[in-house]
Amino acid sequence: EMVRRMGRDYGCLPQDILAGIGPSIGMCCFEVSEDVFYEFAELPYLEDGWYFEKEDGHFDIDLWRVIWDTLTNAGVTPEHITISGICTCCNHDKLFSHRATKGRRGTMAGMISLR
Repeated sequence: EMVRRMGRDYGCLPQDILAGIGPSIGMCCFEVSEDVFYEFAELPYLEDGWYFEKEDGHFDIDLWRVIWDTLTNAGVTPEHITISGICTCCNHDKLFSHRATKGRRGTMAGMISLR
């Protein structure tokens, strides 16, 4: 949606967009049940490797990969995408993590800038 709106409202070309995937929950901590997994599975453009199926009917989801695939599907070039690789759940002593703190929330920010 962001890529589409930047094109429509500002004339940005997807291949000119630089994207950063900031700190967020990593695959190491993003375990979901089947109902959540199937919501992601409906995205037709996801490439292999975005999840790991566990024996208990749960799935580990690589949210960074899902976002990467979403951005490239929208036309952002892979070399213009950076992933911080910082899991908020693993680093909840420095960053807020809803999952790690069992619902206690804090503040983080995302930014978009036009040049």
